[in-house]
Amino acid sequence: EVLYAWFIPWAIHAGLQNRWTSFAAAALGCVLVKEDAFLALLAVAVTLALTTGGWSRTQRLLVFGAPLLVAALNLVVYYRYLVPRLSATGTSFYANYWDNYGPTAMTAVIGMLSRPHDVLIRTLASSFFTKVIVPHLYLPLIGWRWVVGIVPMVILYGSSSNEQLRSFGIYYAIVLVPFLVLGAAAGAQRLTGWLRVDRHRARVAASLAIVCGALLAGITNAGYSLRPWKPEVAAVPRILRSLAQERAVLVQSGLYPHAGYESRVQLLTKDTLRDPRYAGAAILLAPRVSGYPLTPDELAALSRFPVVTSTPDGVLVVRSAAR
Repeated sequence: EVLYAWFIPWAIHAGLQNRWTSFAAAALGCVLVKEDAFLALLAVAVTLALTTGGWSRTQRLLVFGAPLLVAALNLVVYYRYLVPRLSATGTSFYANYWDNYGPTAMTAVIGMLSRPHDVLIRTLASSFFTKVIVPHLYLPLIGWRWVVGIVPMVILYGSSSNEQLRSFGIYYAIVLVPFLVLGAAAGAQRLTGWLRVDRHRARVAASLAIVCGALLAGITNAGYSLRPWKPEVAAVPRILRSLAQERAVLVQSGLYPHAGYESRVQLLTKDTLRDPRYAGAAILLAPRVSGYPLTPDELAALSRFPVVTSTPDGVLVVRSAAR
């Protein structure tokens, strides 16, 4: 999914340059990588519609019609055919991220539509306005044409019951970055355009505003920053190699992104714990790493299972109950 963050700016750039074959390739890449690419491609389409003009009917179809239709079909196929096969209970993945509006994905959608005031309040109180947009000095609000398309995603993440998602602290929100960067640049340019100075000085002032925003993020807890891996995370590949003879391995969510793509390695959830296919599986646990959707008490209970091995890196490998 790392490529997802690259396909979005590629699609925007291709659209701005009227390179429609390249745009179609980027849009297809988005659909192939993410089941919910519809929202990101909608944001791209809205952005291009507001910042470019003079399109023919074919170009409008290429930007709005084809990518959004393919993305919508991809979403339907994913939830209609793949989720029942991949989920032990047949329930939608991550539906519990919005269980404050309803227990299932559909009831959550209905709940959000019936309680727009609650959705708005939670979104406005989310980290989008206190951390995400701060490094851009709120300039994207002035360059609004570049960011209005991401409003559905901001509302969806900001109103979530999952605090990590609501704080925009995980990679799902990375697709917002190109829109915010472009919006900040457009906002700074528009803001400095109001100054009665020549174009050169206006550009210098706009550039300084953007740099100051980045520096501000560096001295506060706003924005994004690179952090070194925890020892538990760095140890995952080595530990999995030592468990090469295990038929199945369930990995705690905070460790799972570093666990590779072997079919025997699965995410540790309540569903996979109940799934008879993973009875007797080895379980990788790390108390200092996120275990969502399992609670700390549930992880503590799992740590009392028979121990396979423990490491000085803080990773505990236990054996799940056989059935």
